[in-house]
Parts: sequence; C-alpha cells; structure tokens
Amino acid sequence: MLRILIIEDEPSIRELLDDFFNGEGFDTLLATDGRSGVELALKVHPDVILLDVMLPVMDGVEAAHRLKHDARTHDIPIVVMSANLSVLRRPELLAADTVIRKPFDLDELLALIRSQAREAMIA
Repeated sequence: MLRILIIEDEPSIRELLDDFFNGEGFDTLLATDGRSGVELALKVHPDVILLDVMLPVMDGVEAAHRLKHDARTHDIPIVVMSANLSVLRRPELLAADTVIRKPFDLDELLALIRSQAREAMIA
C-alpha cells in the first residue's frame, strides 16, 4: 500500500484529499503546516508528499527545500500544489518533483501521484 503525506492547511481540501486517496487504497498521513509536515516525513518516510505552498509556520517552498536537502528524505517525490500561478513559477520550487495548479482534477492528481511513486520505486 502506498503511503502519501498530505500537507495542507485548508480543512476542506485536506479532508477531500484524505477521503479520495483512502478510497483509492492509499495510506494517508496528514499535516496542517510545513514544519509538522517535514517532521512527519522524517519520521515515517512516505512514498509521495503532496504539499501546499501557502502554509502556516513554514511555507511549502521552505518545506520542499528542507525535504530535498535532507539525506533522509531527498528521494521522496514531492508534488507541490497552489492556486497562485506566480508562486508555482518561483525558482525555489525546483526542489519539487512536480507542481500542479489548484483547482485540480482528482483523477489527474491520482495519475500524477501514482506516476511519481512508480518513478521513485524504479530509481
């Protein structure tokens, strides 16, 4: 069973993603801010991280940077999501493996997450 860490502060989006991915057979872990998301990733080493950009405590850009520059988590695929196109174009997000714009299509997001997990397992 694939384990996905969802780092999202908006309750309705977090619950939607949690319900959807659980229904697709994923084991989901949830964090509501960047700092707790990084800590959880270090502790459980998920297969994929779905990361919002606009987060309290530590934003998604900093969280992605920390995860990709830590030997314990650098190999975990990160899918960054944001409603703000200008944020998604920031060079700092090069740490992410993929970026996706909100609102997203759940089936497309599912395919993207599965693809990232497969690529990580092959590498």
